[in-house]
Amino acid sequence: MKLKNNMKQTYIITPTWNNADYTVRCFDSVFKNTENYKIIWVDNGSEKEDREKVKNFLEENKIPHIAIFNDENLGFVKGTNQGMNLAIKDSADYAVLLNNDTEVYNDWLKNMIDVFDKNKKIGIVGPLASPSHGWQDINNLRKKRPDEFSDLPDYNDNPEKYSEIIKNKYSGQSIEVYPNVAFFCTLIKKELLEEVGVLSEDFGLGFSDDDDYCSRSLNAGYKIYLAKDVFIFHNHRTTFKKHFTEKEIKKMGKANQEILKKKHKRYKDLIDKKPKNIKEFFDFLKLTYNEDGIIESIRFTFRYIKYFIFKKGKSWL
Repeated sequence: MKLKNNMKQTYIITPTWNNADYTVRCFDSVFKNTENYKIIWVDNGSEKEDREKVKNFLEENKIPHIAIFNDENLGFVKGTNQGMNLAIKDSADYAVLLNNDTEVYNDWLKNMIDVFDKNKKIGIVGPLASPSHGWQDINNLRKKRPDEFSDLPDYNDNPEKYSEIIKNKYSGQSIEVYPNVAFFCTLIKKELLEEVGVLSEDFGLGFSDDDDYCSRSLNAGYKIYLAKDVFIFHNHRTTFKKHFTEKEIKKMGKANQEILKKKHKRYKDLIDKKPKNIKEFFDFLKLTYNEDGIIESIRFTFRYIKYFIFKKGKSWL
């Protein structure tokens, strides 16, 4: 499989903390379905057996990679930033932030890169995800964005075959989204990476760091898109679930959401208060105009009319 994007180089950044079996499956899927890439594997102090298993797999298959070994778990954010800083230093054309509990399929990277051709201000592109509780989960997309995804095929529990169905059905299609995509598999172009920089380490081990990065990108004038023809399998939070209880995960998520609200007013209003009447709507519209400009204000007006007046759909966003 040859990419037709002028042979541009993509760095695929994956931090890990144990869970070697997931990591090997992830890297194997990249190896089989990707060209013109280099994996930046950031191991966050995994057990020796886990680290060696991944290391041997990469070396035995001669997979292009750079390995960064940390003596302790620095967390998702700091580990990812090590890879992002390397991508910036080496002037990589694109950086993919890819969780180790994902699997990618034929043409995934090519189709995501192609989205950038639609508008020079697109800075971030995300894919559709397997049923996994995130908003890009195909079940949630069907419910929350019926205009764009009411015709999503039913999931057949065969992610590779389903990815082919999605690729063929929505070939070349993408949509602008607001205010974020989740960073389980996210493509960032060089210009944005150099301007906006790396993830904020205010968010510790992880959670809401992707929301923050998307908000900073919007503030810099970039757009966020979803590639409708790219489907990724995502196991969702396997590392966190292995090392933390559900209660601890919720506590970390809630604490980081408070940090997010303090840093970005758009998230404070989205999290705390959706407009329920005309006054609140105009207050929200003013915020949207001040932060995102007239085009986004028009979009929010349309959404308000659609969801709150005509009751079409199940989500304000």
